[in-house]
Formats: sequence, C-alpha cells, structure tokens
Amino acid sequence: MVVGTGNILTPALNKQLVALQQTARSVDATEIKLATGNRVNSPLDNPQNFFDSLSLSRQASDLSRLLDGIAQAIRTVQIAQNGLDNVSKIIDQAEFVTREAKSTLLAEQQKMSDIILEDDPIVYFEFAETSGAIVNNSGTQSGVILGQYFGPTLDAGELHFAEDSRSISFDGVSDYINIPNNNLINTDPAGYPQRSVELTFNADTTAGRQVLYKAGGTGNAMSIYIDDGRVYFVARDSGDFGPFNISAEIDANTTYHAAFVFDFSTLTFTGYLNGDVVGIGAVTKEMNRHGGAISLGRSSGGSFYHDGPGAGTNNYYTGKMADFAIYNTALTQDDIRARYEATQLDKAKEYQDQITEILSQVDGVATDSSFRGINLLDNDNITTYFNRDGSSSLTIQGEDFSFSGLGIESPDFKLLDDVDSLISDFENASDKFKAFENSLSVKLNIIQDRRDYTEKTINTLKAGSTDLIAADQDEEGAHMLALATRRSIQLETFSLSAKGASGIADLLSQSSIGGALNGQ
Repeated sequence: MVVGTGNILTPALNKQLVALQQTARSVDATEIKLATGNRVNSPLDNPQNFFDSLSLSRQASDLSRLLDGIAQAIRTVQIAQNGLDNVSKIIDQAEFVTREAKSTLLAEQQKMSDIILEDDPIVYFEFAETSGAIVNNSGTQSGVILGQYFGPTLDAGELHFAEDSRSISFDGVSDYINIPNNNLINTDPAGYPQRSVELTFNADTTAGRQVLYKAGGTGNAMSIYIDDGRVYFVARDSGDFGPFNISAEIDANTTYHAAFVFDFSTLTFTGYLNGDVVGIGAVTKEMNRHGGAISLGRSSGGSFYHDGPGAGTNNYYTGKMADFAIYNTALTQDDIRARYEATQLDKAKEYQDQITEILSQVDGVATDSSFRGINLLDNDNITTYFNRDGSSSLTIQGEDFSFSGLGIESPDFKLLDDVDSLISDFENASDKFKAFENSLSVKLNIIQDRRDYTEKTINTLKAGSTDLIAADQDEEGAHMLALATRRSIQLETFSLSAKGASGIADLLSQSSIGGALNGQ
C-alpha cells in the first residue's frame, strides 16, 4: 500500500511519542497530588482506600455535628449557672438585711406591757392565759374587775413584734369576752370626764359589721368596731353629743393599734389608728353613765353606731386581739404613738418593703436565664447526645428558681416568728442552690469530658482518613523532579529522532525510488 511519507511515523518515533504521553499523564497526576496533598483523589486512584477514607471522613463529620450540640448544651448550662449565681446573691442580700432587721428591731424594742402599765390603766388584759375562763386584769383594779372568756381561742400567738405579745382569737360566730359593770368603768352616776380605751387587732375579714369593744347601749355608748373595710370610733351621749362618724380604712390580715380618747377638759373625742389621729369630734359635757354590758368581740344587748342605734346581741368579730386597756385618764398622742411604736410595726414595715424590693428581682433573673429557648431555672431540661444513634446521652433536668419555686413566703415583719420563718426560707433556698449547683457541676464535667473525647475521636478519624489518601510531599516532589527530567530527555530524544527521520525523507524524495514511492 502506498501512502504519503508525511503521515508516517517510524515505530521508534511512535514509541517515543507514547512514552512522552505517559510521562505527561504522570506529571499531571503528580501535580494533582502535590496540589491536593492526597495520593488518592478519586476511586480510580485506589478504590479501597478512597472509600475507606470517605467513610472515616463522614464519621468525623457526624461527630462534628454532635460536637455542635454538646457546645450548645455547655452554653445552656453556663447561662443557667450565671443566673443561679445572680439569684443566689439576691437571696444572700435579702437574708443579710433580714437578719440585720431582726437584730435592730429586737435591740430597739420596748415592751408594750411596760408602757401600758406606766399609765395606770384600770383594766389591762394581756391575754396571757393558756386555759380557764377568767381574764386576768394587770391594771390597778386587778382584784376588782376581771373578764370572762366565752369561747375565744387562747394563746393564739403574737400579733406584733413587741416582746411577749400574746393574743386570743375570735371565731366570728359565738366567741366573746364579758366585762362586768363597775362604777370605775361604766356605771358611776357622776359620769366620766376622761376615758381612754386601746386595743390591738388583726381581722380575718373586714366585711360586715364586727364589734371589737362596746360599752353602753342604744342611748349612751362608746365603741370600736369594723364596718365594711373601715374601723370606727364612736361615742354618743343621748341628747348631748354624738355619734361621731370617725373612721379609717383597714385591710384584713393586718395588725393595727386602735384607740380613742374622751377628754372633757378639751371638749374632744379623738380616734387613733397606729398612733395617728383619724378624726376628732366635739363633746359638750362629761360622759354619762352607760350601764349596758361591756364586751369584746360582739355587741351585747345593742349599741349605738355611726349610722344609728342597733339592738340585739350580734356583730361578732372574726380575728385576733391583744393588749386591751381602759383608763380613766386622757392619753396624749405621744402616749398612743409610744404604744404603736412598741409594736415595731412601723419600722418592721420599712424593712419589709426593702426586702420585698430586693426579692422582686428574683423572678426577672430566673426568667432571663434562657439560652435558645431553654431555661434550666424554669423547669426546662436539655438532652445532650454523644453518638449518632442517640444510645449515649445525658439529660439535665432544670428546676424552678422563681420566687415561688424557691418556697419563700412573702416578707412579713409583724411577728418575730414570721421573720425567723423567712430566714429559714432563705436558708432552705441556699441549700437548694448548692444541691443544684453540685448537680450542674457534675453533669457539666461529664459533658466537657465527652466533648474532649469526641474532639479526639474526630481528630483520630480525620487522621485515619488522611492516612489512607495522603501523599508524601517529599516523595511526590522527588517523583515530580524525576518526571520532569525524564520528560526533558524524552523530548530531546524525540526531537533528534524526528530530525533524523526528516533527513531520510528528504534523501528519498530526491531519488527515483523516492519519486516512485510518492507516485511521481
């Protein structure tokens, strides 16, 4: 077969060309290895190593996603710990102020009984009895005027912060105290130019009409009573003066010191609540005798009220009472203020408000201790997974660290027992903090250990994956240098061979044999 010599390569040239192409491919492959750092870049390079490396890499990727969840769990715990620290500081501050308040109130305290007895009351019921039916009188007429219990609960606890305060409790149905008539307190035909009456009370409810103290009847009368959320102070002398509409608003379950002073020398009848003047009425003469039954806790046989007379035995009181006293003298406002201050209710209220303000921050901090919608201080929980199938995990259960969740009662400083109870609540809250902090600490350590373990496992998997496909840069560099040298030699050889073939072709073209071969 006759062909053109320009389209023919000698076998030697063809072999050298193939060698050049193989070297070029080897150079390309080596350049890729050097560029990627991998000696296996596709399944064609090494199927076994490629897919084993890919499997290890995917395992590492799965664990990396778990590592993200672990990191979020750690942040959630850290936020909860920050909130817990802040709430703990608030409680510690409130406890410190409460203890300081207790110490101050006790140090500055005056005994109510001492103050009352200094002014020589005719009748003073301290309600110190724990049994029996007789109400002992600590006043000047202790052997003459006694009271009689009809049903009240004795030894009902304190009503205020004053030392050794005692109280009795009326059920609002049938309980009362009777005080027998006596010329010293209500039946003297000559009447009474001066009269002071005081008592401390805490009503379970302020609804309806409830008589605290009543002397006289529907003609001449003196009384202190509750009527639909107000306490009234009434004096009435038939045909001469009264009744006076003197009253002040009160709340249920709150302790008050109430008193009135009748003073003909100043022609006044004055009502006091917690040492402050509630109102003053004008009188025109001494108070006439008022022979109706004297009672505490109900109206016996009728009385005269701010809105007119009321007959019958009714208007029972529901609540507690303490420190009842009657004087045939006119106490001054300073005298009455001293009694109120002895209760420590005023100063106790200041401390109570201060501690209430401190504790008002608890709920805000507890609510704000949330991370991505999870709040371990509000009973939420978080589960941290440590492997892909979820068979290894740890759940942290939150608790309620709000004000109510801590079991702290609202501050009430009327009574020493209440203050001690509040301090106990703070101590219990501190115990709860410590227990939860210990639990968080243990579980956080577990999570951090698993995080460290997971990070090491990820690094190991990545290293294993790299081991299967990684190229030795020194080796590949040397290989690249060898290939470059080889290619240079092959190119030089191919060039020389090509020139030799070209000379032979020129010689043949000038001969008859060459012409014949070329069809000439």
